[in-house]
Amino acid sequence: MPPPRFGLCLCFAFAGFGAVVPSARAEPTASAAAEPSANQALVVLVGAAGRDPELRSLLSELLQRRGVHAGISQQSGFGREELLKPATGNAVLVFIVPGLGGNVGLYFRAPDGERFLLRSLLLRAGFDDVGRELVGQVVETAVASLLHTRDGLTREQAQLALTRDEPAAAAVASTKPAKNPAIVAKRAPPKPALLPRAAPASTSLEGWFALRYGAVALGTQLGIAHGPGLELGLSVKRHWLLRSRLTLERDFPQSFATSLIAAELMRVRWRVTADAGLPLRGEQLLLVSLGLGQDLLDVKPTAPSGSSIAPAAAFQDPVPVMQAELRYEASLARFRIAASLGADVSLVKTHYDVAHTIERERVVRPWLIRPSAGLALAFCPRWATF
Repeated sequence: MPPPRFGLCLCFAFAGFGAVVPSARAEPTASAAAEPSANQALVVLVGAAGRDPELRSLLSELLQRRGVHAGISQQSGFGREELLKPATGNAVLVFIVPGLGGNVGLYFRAPDGERFLLRSLLLRAGFDDVGRELVGQVVETAVASLLHTRDGLTREQAQLALTRDEPAAAAVASTKPAKNPAIVAKRAPPKPALLPRAAPASTSLEGWFALRYGAVALGTQLGIAHGPGLELGLSVKRHWLLRSRLTLERDFPQSFATSLIAAELMRVRWRVTADAGLPLRGEQLLLVSLGLGQDLLDVKPTAPSGSSIAPAAAFQDPVPVMQAELRYEASLARFRIAASLGADVSLVKTHYDVAHTIERERVVRPWLIRPSAGLALAFCPRWATF
């Protein structure tokens, strides 16, 4: 039988081995937890901001360009306690909160939960293309700042600013006289860190790919020519929208007949136009268009039965045309519907004659100024923003 002292030593040895093995197994877990994770941002769109799908895609695109993975959600309301509560993750928290009169509040919390940024923007036309770009630029810059610098307000500064800028307090201050003017005067000057920063207006480069249907009135004898077509264009948008556009249409066949002669007409119309306009409200635009082009007409003369007139051979008749239009456009995300009214002005006088042995008799003459209309559905990808 081993002595009691030897058994006691064995017990101490096994206990020490058991303590070493768990700590050795725990080391990989601790080192794995210490590995740096990718930059992340959690963006919460509040109220009307959450109903704009294009704002979501723009924020994801801008943050991804900075190497930040964006998780975007939406909710109906916002309370300051959501911003000030302790951080539970390693992401920048962003709240985009539309207010009254086009004001939009932007609230940011750093991953450490101890640094904050507060911004305010005035979007006179709401979340249109310009408004979305302004919001996107501020979000992109603020997220990068909180991730890569030590800038920001302390928790106490953020609490004070949120208390002072509460909408309810602002409403009371605007409707009731202050009981203590000295306190109001003391609080009036905002801190420089909280002054709204107006983001510089951005310029976007957009494509224009459209299916269209157009019609033009040619005159009492030829009636209305109409048919499907395509539009290709490129636009630059800042405050104004400027676009160059190529339009190609092929009208359905027409025919006319007199007692002497008949013909079948096939018309292809192409135009190169320049559009210029300003936003009306929200996602609506009013533009003026000017262009030049050509109507290429295939004419196949025939003779009515019993006529003694010999029809001429088929021929092509190119006619240079100038075009002017007034366009209305409305956007839905990256798609746009356009309706236009205008006029085509023929730059040459066109007519079709019957040749007799002595003289020529004019039988058809299109109008020189021809009212036109069109309807288009376009896809407008954004290619660049600068």
